[in-house]
Amino acid sequence: MPEPAAHAVRRALCEACPVKVAAPRITRPSLVDLEEAGADVALDHGGTDGHRVVGAVLDGVQRWDTTFRETELVRARATGAELTGCRFLDVRFDGLDAPALTASDSAWRDTEIVGSRLGTLGLYDAKVSSLRIADSKVAHLGLHGAEVDDLLVEHCTIEELDLTDARLTRVAFRDTSVRELTVAGARLKDVDLREARLTSVAPVAGLRGAVLTVPQLLDLAPELAAEVGIRLG
Repeated sequence: MPEPAAHAVRRALCEACPVKVAAPRITRPSLVDLEEAGADVALDHGGTDGHRVVGAVLDGVQRWDTTFRETELVRARATGAELTGCRFLDVRFDGLDAPALTASDSAWRDTEIVGSRLGTLGLYDAKVSSLRIADSKVAHLGLHGAEVDDLLVEHCTIEELDLTDARLTRVAFRDTSVRELTVAGARLKDVDLREARLTSVAPVAGLRGAVLTVPQLLDLAPELAAEVGIRLG
């Protein structure tokens, strides 16, 4: 029996040469000869430099223009914390419990968040350069208006990912599920979504500049058709 035309087209597209996409340039944080410090150090207005802090409680903390440098924060908790304009340089968050953490206008360089549970992580208008988020659960990751160069998200579950008006370059999602992705006004270059499990994207046209698989594109076809006014029969 001849192969249906639609299936033949799908098979041909899937067998086409893969698109080349630049991978994120991730530099792991430099954490050498860290000094063990009490949890109160993380609350210092001057920030931290060269410390390993276990069990810091940042609930309700408000900081502006504070620098965390070459620091490992283990099992820190942050509920309702606002870290506006703070800088995270060579920082590792291990087991961060953050029901609500906002860091608007912050800067992230050579930093990673691993094994964490995050309610809202609001990096609005942030500047990101080499950030890795791994093995974590995130209810809402807000990158509204952020400038992102080199972001790797792997082995994560994200309920809502807001990229509204963000600029992203060299970003990859590996073995990660994203239930709701918002990309209105986003500018994407070398954004690799091929290993992301996407449930809902709005608007689909906002994915321009991203790389997807053919099956992903077919899954999003009804939403794309609705956006451009195509009626499917």
